[in-house]
Amino acid sequence: MDTLDLRDWQREGKTRDHCLSVDSEGREILIGLTRAESEWLVLYEQDSADAFVAGKRTRREDSKEFLRLHEKHECARLKVLHLAFAKPEGSA
Repeated sequence: MDTLDLRDWQREGKTRDHCLSVDSEGREILIGLTRAESEWLVLYEQDSADAFVAGKRTRREDSKEFLRLHEKHECARLKVLHLAFAKPEGSA
């Protein structure tokens, strides 16, 4: 499998939060995103963490793209979780 280049803290959190999946080509992705979108979001998170440690800020244009991709990913992730953990109708 072609895995995303996640730092340890990212992989731990994304595994815990059920964020990862595999696309039809066997590449690791963030649920709801393409491989390219997943790579962009992963790199943005890494750059943002590095900037925070250095006392810097991220670019506003990048922040808008982050919010767009993050929302797309979270909506898809929550749908998957709902389907995975929802009780069938009529069950207690």
